[in-house]
Amino acid sequence: MGCNTLNNEISIVDLAGALTLPLISELFAANSNLTELNTLFHRLDLLYENDRYILAFDIIYDLFRKTRLEIPCVFYEMIETSQDKRSFVGEFLTDFQEILSELSC
Repeated sequence: MGCNTLNNEISIVDLAGALTLPLISELFAANSNLTELNTLFHRLDLLYENDRYILAFDIIYDLFRKTRLEIPCVFYEMIETSQDKRSFVGEFLTDFQEILSELSC
């Protein structure tokens, strides 16, 4: 099954949901510092809230590359426009916040 088939079945919400937990898990495993994760979340959220979502997206993408997590090819097909990036970052931040809440318990 190629990316074109998956593209019809997966939304940006699904994509963000599938990628957020592995990234946050890798970052947390690397230093086990919840304070740094909270700081990262707040900085990304601040960028997003101030319409700097392209920069937030670029930072998230760089984190994926630095952790060497596999990015599915559908990611590159689905995230093409600035609106796609905005949607992805918004969903990523929603999932990130939920993960932080669970880790804080």
